Amino acid sequence: MSREPEPTSIGDRVLSGLRADILSLDLAPGLKLSAEMLVQRYGAGQSPIREALSLLAGEGLVVRESRRGFRVAPMSLADLDELVASRLLLEPALLERAVAAGDADWEAEVHGALDALRPSLQKVGDARPLDREWEARHRRFHFALVAAGGAGVLGDFCRMLYDRYDRYRLLGIPRRAYLAGVADDHAELVAAAVARDAPRAVEILRRHIADTSAMLRANIVEQGLVDPAPADRTPIGIPIA
Repeated sequence: MSREPEPTSIGDRVLSGLRADILSLDLAPGLKLSAEMLVQRYGAGQSPIREALSLLAGEGLVVRESRRGFRVAPMSLADLDELVASRLLLEPALLERAVAAGDADWEAEVHGALDALRPSLQKVGDARPLDREWEARHRRFHFALVAAGGAGVLGDFCRMLYDRYDRYRLLGIPRRAYLAGVADDHAELVAAAVARDAPRAVEILRRHIADTSAMLRANIVEQGLVDPAPADRTPIGIPIA
């Protein structure tokens, strides 16, 4: 769950490349995804291109337009708010399960993910961008925390939410210095989780998501970076027990 598998076919390579380009905003929100442009960009035929587009439409990263093809899913404040609310429901529930079910291997992976993240942790005045390396290490850390206990379908939803949320983080937090205030949350999360203090771990995680999201939303609003109206998107559809 914590790492994307290496592409093993042309279709996998196209899907991986297209997803990465959307998440990094190299393909802008709302951009028309013509078959000709994508064939040239990814060096593949139209069949794997169409398959990748259909899969990403199911994940909410691409919008299928009736008789007009596909475009990159637009972004809006309403969409961001829905993603944040969904993360606050799903990730604490997965973390609580992981704390209860985690074994020594889980603890080792959590500690290893934190160690890998430490060199990338943001500090006051840090002008480095939130690049793909940062995102990969940050994603590994958060997914390692909730991976124990067999996340299954809920884990798939977690990845989809994270993918869609990452575009807003990249847009609203251009430099790592913006996240200096929440940098200590990661070590606190690990300490609480491996101590099997689920209530404390859940409290820290919810605070971490809420504080980060409030900051990036404020930056987006201040700079007018997205439309405040709801965007056309695939419903999240997270089951709530």
